[in-house]
Amino acid sequence: MAYQQSIHQLIQSIESSPAFSEMRKRYVESGNRELTISGCTGSLFPVAVSMLYHVRPAHLLVITETPDEAAELYDDLVTLASPEHVYRFEKAKQLSEQNLDAEEHIGQIETLDALSRKSECIVVANASSITAALPKPADVKKDVFSVAVNYEYDFDTLTGLLNELGFEKKPFVEAYGDYSVRGGIVDVFPFTGHNPVRLDFWGDKVESIREFEVLSQRSIKQLEEVRITPNLINGEQERTSLIFDYLLENALIIWNDRAIILNMSGKSGDEISTDIIDKRTAQFRQINHTAIRSSNTESAFKVNGRSQPSFQGSINQLYRDLIEKHREGYELFITADGPEETERIRELIDEVEDDRSNRNGKDTGGQLPINYISETLQRGFVFAE
Repeated sequence: MAYQQSIHQLIQSIESSPAFSEMRKRYVESGNRELTISGCTGSLFPVAVSMLYHVRPAHLLVITETPDEAAELYDDLVTLASPEHVYRFEKAKQLSEQNLDAEEHIGQIETLDALSRKSECIVVANASSITAALPKPADVKKDVFSVAVNYEYDFDTLTGLLNELGFEKKPFVEAYGDYSVRGGIVDVFPFTGHNPVRLDFWGDKVESIREFEVLSQRSIKQLEEVRITPNLINGEQERTSLIFDYLLENALIIWNDRAIILNMSGKSGDEISTDIIDKRTAQFRQINHTAIRSSNTESAFKVNGRSQPSFQGSINQLYRDLIEKHREGYELFITADGPEETERIRELIDEVEDDRSNRNGKDTGGQLPINYISETLQRGFVFAE
């Protein structure tokens, strides 16, 4: 038997389990005490992060050991919490003529801008990025401005401000930091997003704002307002802040093993000691997720999760494990990246079931009750409840 479900039905089932209900309760009751959790293996960890974020929406900084772990966590949280709430904070390379589209650099600017203007968002960082030296939050706020449809802006003042903020005037915009002027049209490529924007003026009034493609010049979508974000980390500002300095006082920090992360960050070469990190984070609520439960921590709490076994690319090995888990009373879920991949996996499992039935010469008991989900999580898990 095959069932089609959404990822959010699976998440609701997990979040309503006794273990996650107890985790939610302990978080609410913990006050400013640090809460220690263990056992959220695989993509159970981002499920827990997403749940805690929705319990008390605020700035949530979640820190992993490596950039690869951060990338997987980010992808899962985009699925679970929606893209507009989630940002990835990497240690950025400096932009150069040869490196104008550095993803880490743009992601860092987008994160600082979001923390400066939003009261609720999730930021995913790693051991090396939390030691990155940053400009002061006040400097970031003052350098970003907005333009909205049907509002008036002095045309010359606007273009002068673009020059002052480091934008470079070109015949056509091609890369981050470019702007161009043709009649009453100003094209700008801010240091956020993936595309430039076109401001269409009638006199000093903005008639329309459109996001457009660089190569084709075709409009992608109409906008009511756009934030013009310059290069906030251009190497010219004083850099005495860390990512923690951008958090609001009600923020939550979740460490995916604090001891390992602090050990790794001490090797980043940024000369930021663990004492400095401790001081910068002391005022915030914190949760430490660790592989080993601390027996002497009063607020320690264990979730009974295990990593998904490795199937070595074998559909037969996967099927044998599904049979075993079904006999043990587990509910079975398979997530895949879109309907086509879901259907392909379903066909492969059906072929294995048919082959087993033919080899045994009799009905083997029907299909396994598998729930198929056409959205993916990065890592599987076994959750015993």
